[in-house]
Amino acid sequence: MSESSREQSGLSLLEVVVLLMIGCTLLGVCFLTSPPPGRAHDGALTWQEGSSLHQLTDWLAFNFKIPTADTIGIKWLIGGVMSALAIIVVALARFLAIRSREREFYLDEGTTTPVATLKKQIDPLAGAQLLLVLFVILSFLSALWSAISMLALGGSLILLGHIFWALAIRFGLNQGGTRWAVIILVTTLLLTALLGIWYATERNPSARMMGYPIGNTLFFAASMLPAILLSLAGIGAAVVKLRKQRSGIALIFAALLVVVVTGWAFQLTDSRGGMVGLAAGCAAMLILAISTTRNRLIALALIGVIGLAGYLIWLQPRIAERNDSVRSRLYAWTYAQELFAESPIFGHGQGSYSLLADSRAVEDVDEDPLPLKNYNHHAHNEWLELLADLGSIGMVMFVGSLLLTFLAATQALHQPLAVGQRWLIIGLASSLAAMCAEETFDVALQIAPFPIIFYTVWGLLWAAIASALPRPWSAEWNRKAAWQTPLLFAVIIPALVLLAGTISDFHANRAHYSVDELLKQRQWTAANAAAEQSWRYRLYPMRRIFARLDHVRTQLTIAHAYLNDYARVLATLQQESMPNEKLRQQAQEYRQQAINYADQAHQQVGEWIALAPALMGAHESAAQANEIHCLLAQLEGRVEEYEAYRQVIVKHYEQELRREPFNAQLVISLLSYAPADIPLSEVINLMCPPMRSGDLPESYFTLYQNLAQQPDLDRDFSPLLNQALASMLPNNSTTQPANPFAPEILRIGSWVAYHRGNLPLAVNYSEAAMQLSSADTRRKIFPYAAAINARELGFLQFSANPNDPQTAVTTTRRSNDYLPGGFEAESIRQRTGLQLVLLLLAAGDEPAADQELPGAQALSQEGMMTELSQQYYRLCSMLMSLPPPLRPGYLADRLQRFDALMLSHPFSTEAQPVPPVWLAQYYWENQQVDQALAQVERALERFGPIQPLQSMIQQMATQLPNHAVIIALQQKLAELSGDTTASQPTSLPSSSSAPVTE
Repeated sequence: MSESSREQSGLSLLEVVVLLMIGCTLLGVCFLTSPPPGRAHDGALTWQEGSSLHQLTDWLAFNFKIPTADTIGIKWLIGGVMSALAIIVVALARFLAIRSREREFYLDEGTTTPVATLKKQIDPLAGAQLLLVLFVILSFLSALWSAISMLALGGSLILLGHIFWALAIRFGLNQGGTRWAVIILVTTLLLTALLGIWYATERNPSARMMGYPIGNTLFFAASMLPAILLSLAGIGAAVVKLRKQRSGIALIFAALLVVVVTGWAFQLTDSRGGMVGLAAGCAAMLILAISTTRNRLIALALIGVIGLAGYLIWLQPRIAERNDSVRSRLYAWTYAQELFAESPIFGHGQGSYSLLADSRAVEDVDEDPLPLKNYNHHAHNEWLELLADLGSIGMVMFVGSLLLTFLAATQALHQPLAVGQRWLIIGLASSLAAMCAEETFDVALQIAPFPIIFYTVWGLLWAAIASALPRPWSAEWNRKAAWQTPLLFAVIIPALVLLAGTISDFHANRAHYSVDELLKQRQWTAANAAAEQSWRYRLYPMRRIFARLDHVRTQLTIAHAYLNDYARVLATLQQESMPNEKLRQQAQEYRQQAINYADQAHQQVGEWIALAPALMGAHESAAQANEIHCLLAQLEGRVEEYEAYRQVIVKHYEQELRREPFNAQLVISLLSYAPADIPLSEVINLMCPPMRSGDLPESYFTLYQNLAQQPDLDRDFSPLLNQALASMLPNNSTTQPANPFAPEILRIGSWVAYHRGNLPLAVNYSEAAMQLSSADTRRKIFPYAAAINARELGFLQFSANPNDPQTAVTTTRRSNDYLPGGFEAESIRQRTGLQLVLLLLAAGDEPAADQELPGAQALSQEGMMTELSQQYYRLCSMLMSLPPPLRPGYLADRLQRFDALMLSHPFSTEAQPVPPVWLAQYYWENQQVDQALAQVERALERFGPIQPLQSMIQQMATQLPNHAVIIALQQKLAELSGDTTASQPTSLPSSSSAPVTE
């Protein structure tokens, strides 16, 4: 059918159906989410009251009726189901059309050529499609040599869905349908950008866009590339038409609107890879738009100069700002290259990088923990990961398909095309090139929803080329019916498998989410079944790995629960005077269940360790499985077995610490099972690495306390401290300390001195550590260490001299100067902000403290005052914990302000009696008897005879037995002692306070 007749007849029924499917799919994968209840997506600010955006995001999340573990499970479901349905619809429609010879139901195939000329011509478009089909077949075959065949099969089924989607678009649309599909794509991405900007403005005004509604910042940037470049192509077509026909002004304005909005959203992501992709796409558009070789060479030279300038001026500074992110990519690229070198022809199998690469980080993590502190599950480069998974054969097929597509696009542009058709091909080809360039720094092709957008562009480019190029695959082929039925089944059967697999994947995702709730309800059998379902039926390799590790943790949680039940029943049996057979049987049942679940967990995690010996989290789970047996042996008095299991546990934790030496909780766990005679040097070596990489849990500070109580600490620890201090001497010519952990050793020394009450020495050690950790070369590798060291020093300075809080404020503010950009530093910044609030309140600068309150921008005035009341409580608690001689002179003023805030903005019912009681205690210790008695009488009137007041009145009566006011208070206390005070707090929170840094 000619173009004119096609335009007269409009879109075919098949095209209308395909366009509807494209629109529904793009809208679904771009907008719908399936997060846990109450949390659509993370945001720096809390929701504003009555927010329309809040209502919209809840609605797009189905009001949290179908939550999934990864919050974007609905996107996977929509993408897989619609891909399967689309290929089935297109295959059936074309089959029926060919069989009935109803060409109106069919599509234009461009200008056809006789079959006899096939041997003399090369059809790059058909070659591109064939290579992509062979690529997915190779992916399925890789299950034969993959270490975990299920990973390869699941990843291949997802890949099959992507290929089906592109082929359905290619064979379901002609030229007119392609134009409408491009409009649908650009419109959907425009709406996505508007929602993203709205979300960023209301929820993250001072940070990078979190990625909503796409789900990831980098993927959001990559998804905006087609909208920007297709709009630029639309402007190019409109300018040409404007020059020739004086028409196209409306198109220019519409395209400019899309460029501005999507470009704004793109800029908010601050994606370096996305910017490289955009530059590559613009360069490709310029080259494709130029018709002469000479001008193309000039354009290439110009692009090279602009690219170099852009790298030096824009990209390089951003790389330096987030060098830990850059280093993590460099490590990932190295591991991918190593895996490729081990199996260069066929690779390790689809999805194998996600399992095998992380173990390789054990060689690098000691020297550079920051970029390797998380599980290395992606190569951050689509092409290197492809090489690792499917080797050079897979790379040749996939990249060959791309190159043949670009070759076909170039051939199409040499045809006599209409202006709109020409620029449509240019826009689609440049969009595809941009996304391919962006994938050099990302693996978005493996994570929803970006693959749908990528393969939509690819399929549309195929469809646009097909309507422009002469087709050697002429109608002669369509008249050969022998191949039609087998081909139909070859498409529909795997499509049905894809449909079933996608639905099973979604149910597994839902099951994964339900595990925690089932555990809370103590539905052990159901929780274990859900956890097992969550990994057996997941398709995406990385999610399957995580789900299986979570299954192991679920089994360990259940085992610990049964162990606790066994211990409880065993204790009851020991108290029984008469034998209780029923209880004894119940105890044995609990014991056996604990052993069964622990053994199952150990078996599963052992399989992972055999494949990836240093896989993050594997040895920790193995240690926890052995802990069940160890605790059972301890409970039953089997000393030898306890000792044997304890040694196994220590070995597993040691193995895990090779991969995670910066994990503070692992250090705590290992030391709890380590022998009592473990050398101090080993303890210090274990404690130092976690101090480099981030904030420490509160329980870590008990290690400092334990060290301070060691009788031989001075003998064993002093040489290490002296060696670290030697690095500070002026005559030390070395650029690095002899001990690489010198700053951390000094920080440990500062906390040991703190717990021993030697605050000046604690400050000196912390200052020395600060000098080392803030050095330029060290700060680039361990920026969090310098930031936390500054915060610790501020706290110690305040503890040593609470009358001078301003010095501590200045030091604490330096902490943020050392922090790098990015969200990983936000938790450290927030905790530093809390310490600043306390110090500013101590300094009497309440307005400045208001500004430092985390989330202050989102708090109402009422909420701000309540939060301030809570911070005064923390400050006064810390000051009251000091010995009376060390308490600052402004304490009475701060206690009075705390008292006033608790009257108007209480944050806790239990804390309400605290201010007058603390004021009474303060005045009494400072021999201000009248003020103390006034506070006690006031508290007694408000809160009744609570225990702290009874103790205080008794203490006062003992010291001043004949004081008239105290006698009156005793009489009043006696009168009130018969009142019902069950609703009143019987005791107050302790005035002792842990360090602010905890």
